[in-house]
Amino acid sequence: MPRKPHSAIVDRLRRDLSSLVRESTEIREWCAATAQPKYYMSLYALLMGAFSQVDLFAALRAGSRKTRGQTARMRKFLRDFTTHEADAIAHAVQLYRHTLMHTGRPRELLEKSTGRRRYFLLHWGRKGADEAAHFTVNESGKLTLNLECLLEVDAERAIADNVEAAWSAVELQDLRT
Repeated sequence: MPRKPHSAIVDRLRRDLSSLVRESTEIREWCAATAQPKYYMSLYALLMGAFSQVDLFAALRAGSRKTRGQTARMRKFLRDFTTHEADAIAHAVQLYRHTLMHTGRPRELLEKSTGRRRYFLLHWGRKGADEAAHFTVNESGKLTLNLECLLEVDAERAIADNVEAAWSAVELQDLRT
């Protein structure tokens, strides 16, 4: 398969991210306008989508097609391209990429070395949320995350030129039989 140019890949990533932002905003607005329940399973699905994009950006930036080292790459990516604290990044990557992906729901985390329990608080959008608390862990171990704030990523700045080498694995996967 011929390599796609960097600009075409970035355009695709921007479109995907824009779709995720639009869909999450429309769902939040629809829920608010119709006084519907919070639809937490939809929020979980959108968070999995958001963190899978972080995973993709981190892999493309590294030029890696391997799944080994995924957690470290995602943490490094978020440290390099956001201003969030390392503790909040580690908490979020485990909770919303790995735990949520494999169990279908976030759950309380236990820090075995200290016995400290980690919790989570999710917000759909900026309305009614404390923006200063976004992507922070408070003294009781609660990670606060706001989906719309999380999705504010500059795709072009977030990936390097070695994206072209790794992109083919995003578009075409070998069938394992």
